[in-house]
Amino acid sequence: MKHVWTTLRSRDRKTGSFRYPARLPASAPCLAPEAAQDDALARTLYFVYRSATDQRRVSKADDLAPLIAARLAKAQALRDVAAELRSAVRLRPDLAIPQHSADAEALERVAAWHDRQTATIRGPADPLTITNDRGDPVVRAVQADIAGQLYDLFGDRLDGTAATLAAVALGVTTSPRVSRSAFSRPKGARKS
Repeated sequence: MKHVWTTLRSRDRKTGSFRYPARLPASAPCLAPEAAQDDALARTLYFVYRSATDQRRVSKADDLAPLIAARLAKAQALRDVAAELRSAVRLRPDLAIPQHSADAEALERVAAWHDRQTATIRGPADPLTITNDRGDPVVRAVQADIAGQLYDLFGDRLDGTAATLAAVALGVTTSPRVSRSAFSRPKGARKS
């Protein structure tokens, strides 16, 4: 952990400013640099704790496709039932009750909810979506989450620091390569 403090509290010898200055939170845009750095360190440690206890896992893109298809199928089935209900009301208005229209609207709202939930499923560009199984999926996810948080708070992923924090939080051995790999562009996306 000494590496973490040394890195996140290190200063530029010429300017005296932090080497990795904390980005000011929107809730406190006027914090002094020292206070902002301390606040970012505290938020980092809390985030590491939460990430380690949540035990999120990386997922293979191939495993996510059936989840997406199932959600979209549920949404379509709900829309089909709503359309069937509306059609039945039009064909037999004598049997319709006022609740039928409300029921059809409710089914369409639930279908829209499924659509929104589908949009939250990890895509291929997400750092927690992998192509190859290497190492523990929890360690990979926690370390990638920490690296992303460090980037958000300090403007740099700090892969070595992310590895140290993940190793301490999970009680495992890991390397900076894990977070570097999570945030590297896919081979097909590289510029020639």
